[in-house]
Amino acid sequence: MVFEWSEDLWIASTEGGEAKRIVRHPGRDAYPRFSPDGTRIVFSSDRSGSLQVYSVPLKGGETIRHTHHTEGNELECLSPDGNRAIVRGLREAPGFLATRLMVIDLTADRRERMLFDATAHSAVWSPDGSSVLFCKGGEQLYRKGYRGSRASQIWRFRSADRTFECMVAEETESRSPLWLPDGKGFYYVSARTGTPNLWLRRDGNEDRQLTQFDDDGVITPDIS
Repeated sequence: MVFEWSEDLWIASTEGGEAKRIVRHPGRDAYPRFSPDGTRIVFSSDRSGSLQVYSVPLKGGETIRHTHHTEGNELECLSPDGNRAIVRGLREAPGFLATRLMVIDLTADRRERMLFDATAHSAVWSPDGSSVLFCKGGEQLYRKGYRGSRASQIWRFRSADRTFECMVAEETESRSPLWLPDGKGFYYVSARTGTPNLWLRRDGNEDRQLTQFDDDGVITPDIS
């Protein structure tokens, strides 16, 4: 697994053992993602003065910069083929948490493309690349027990016909969707029990709670 610690990027075996630093820079390096083929790390860094997206070979080599927008780009996810990424940033839109999702090309120096013109975050591409799960709204990440109209909701965007479907909307926070490998459902974090826990929604079945924390809850999970 790859992770951020002390503003640098590190890699370690999920079986345990020594963690090794793979990116070292005076700026902050954050939000790392493995490329689907496991050969590169894509991440955001503020080494240029604002968050931009870079990539570096896992075994060492030249660091490549992929974005240049002055408002910055926080890496959200990679496409299943590893050729594109979804990033999040402010783009001349007013309002609370007015970030937009943009698609960038990781294979050539091309202009970004807005995925859709609406506030969104926590995007994740479906395994077949046809849909994106994302969140809209949301209170502060560490605010526990919030109930109200600003609670985060989970939505689905279908690229082919550019339609939207609300997947989870409650008076409590619903966050961090993660597709099942077969694309027939997703994991997500819900605070409906009072504490954020991991839940599973599989197509055709009722949602099922997977963790049972009642003190400190689940925040920003990942999937193997």
